[in-house]
Amino acid sequence: MSESTIDPEANPSQMNRDEKYFELLISEKQHADSAIVGYASLHVKVFGFFGVGITLLGWLFGEHGATDNTGFVAVAFAVISCGIIVHGVSTYALTLGYVQWKNEILNPAFQKLLDLREPPLTAVLAWGHSEARRPTTVSSFFLSILHKCVASSLLIVAAYSLPSRAWSVVLLVAAWCLMLLCAWVEIVSYRAIKRVLVQPVIEKTVWVRAGST
Repeated sequence: MSESTIDPEANPSQMNRDEKYFELLISEKQHADSAIVGYASLHVKVFGFFGVGITLLGWLFGEHGATDNTGFVAVAFAVISCGIIVHGVSTYALTLGYVQWKNEILNPAFQKLLDLREPPLTAVLAWGHSEARRPTTVSSFFLSILHKCVASSLLIVAAYSLPSRAWSVVLLVAAWCLMLLCAWVEIVSYRAIKRVLVQPVIEKTVWVRAGST
């Protein structure tokens, strides 16, 4: 596509190319929107599956009085909780990738095509200055720390409840490794959030301040 934008005085072929490019951008955005909605629906279904699994475990080992299996139940709950966290992170990561694409690819394309001084999509900048950003961030950190405390407590209970066998040690080590891997996934996601949602706001603020001096 050439450097010119939509102009009433432009030649018909150029206007036709610009219009088709604009329609392509819109259709690509609509396709991405539908994919995000579909994946969010899948996340709700998987989250419900985990809830059913936890309820089933509680019924099996509670209703039938299987107190000897407390260690297994504790390990199962810890592992399932890690699975829920990681699946939630994967859902948010997909959404974050869409936000990055819309802000860094689609936004400049619209700005150039429509010959605007500023990018037309301002959701990221609005979020950076939103009052909801701070409580959302704090609650996210709180839930992460709470999960690690609960999962660690469950694994400690399992360590005291499981028989002193080699396979028990292997099971506990594997569960601890899964929890550490879950923590690493969350750290990576926080870095991605900073890159996509925080850094553009900082860069915009620095640019505005530099322009005003």
